[in-house]
Amino acid sequence: GREVVEITCPRWRRTQKHGELVVHESRLLTVEDVALRDAIPCTTVERTIFDLAAVVGPKTLDLAIDSALRRDLTTIPELIALGARAAKRGRAGSARFRTALADRDPASALPESEPERLLAEAIVRQGLPRPVHQYVVRNELGGFIARVDLAYPDDRILIEYESYAHHTGKVALARDSARRNA
Repeated sequence: GREVVEITCPRWRRTQKHGELVVHESRLLTVEDVALRDAIPCTTVERTIFDLAAVVGPKTLDLAIDSALRRDLTTIPELIALGARAAKRGRAGSARFRTALADRDPASALPESEPERLLAEAIVRQGLPRPVHQYVVRNELGGFIARVDLAYPDDRILIEYESYAHHTGKVALARDSARRNA
């Protein structure tokens, strides 16, 4: 939301004059951390997320990781590899980055939206176990019925986050009712 451009450069390489720029120096900016985007050198998705960990809270960091994973911009193993290389003791954001990755199961499904992630976290904060994201409900013959936002399959509890964007109007009411009945 800021109108300021921020750049990161290797230590001792910044220019003397930077006007409206916010310049960050790093001793740990390597060629592995740089990718070209429209011929402009930028930090990789993994490095950008790592740097973000130093300036945002855990919720925002989780949402950024979810977004990058959903859009196939990175993988959990790639983020872990960056963490092993860059997340050093005493380095801003390192602990938050490691914690965000430690809480993730690479085999589990991702939440499909920010509200879904926030709902799951609120449920956990209230003392319940972590629900399964994007659980597929099948009938007795194994046929697909629905994919729900959150579930406790062993307890046969399904949880859906309903928003105005996707769950209002006659068509949505009919669709949602038929789906719940199934």
